[in-house]
Amino acid sequence: MTRNLYFLLYLLATITPINAIPHKLDKRTTVFGQCSLTPALPTFQVTVSPDPVVAGKLATYNFSGTAQTDFPNDMEIFIMFNDTESTLDGGDFCNIPGNPACPIKRGTSFNRLFSSVQIPEDLPASHTETVLFIQADSVTSTIACAVATVS
Repeated sequence: MTRNLYFLLYLLATITPINAIPHKLDKRTTVFGQCSLTPALPTFQVTVSPDPVVAGKLATYNFSGTAQTDFPNDMEIFIMFNDTESTLDGGDFCNIPGNPACPIKRGTSFNRLFSSVQIPEDLPASHTETVLFIQADSVTSTIACAVATVS
């Protein structure tokens, strides 16, 4: 009887710490949301791979959503990394593979895959990524914006 009791106590003492060890790993994910600009700009979904981006490596961005305003033929994409003061000119939105063809009318769903984006070498682990859709002939004409803070 005593031997069974000792065995039971030993078994419970062994199992209890195992349940206390965290077994679910939390993956850092980059979540893009609406920019805090006035007036508020339309936003869109952004996913990035690898997630989070790695300094000095290539990344792929996917932009999708429903156009809240008309997207003109000369719309450009800018990706900014605020903590390195680096701006990557993504180029002509309409030349990036995806659908539908430009111009895109308000209320139309869109999807663009922007691959081979070179991430700055000096990008810290904690940073802010901002993606802007801008009309090419007017730097002040921002059409949509999405921002993410990676910490």
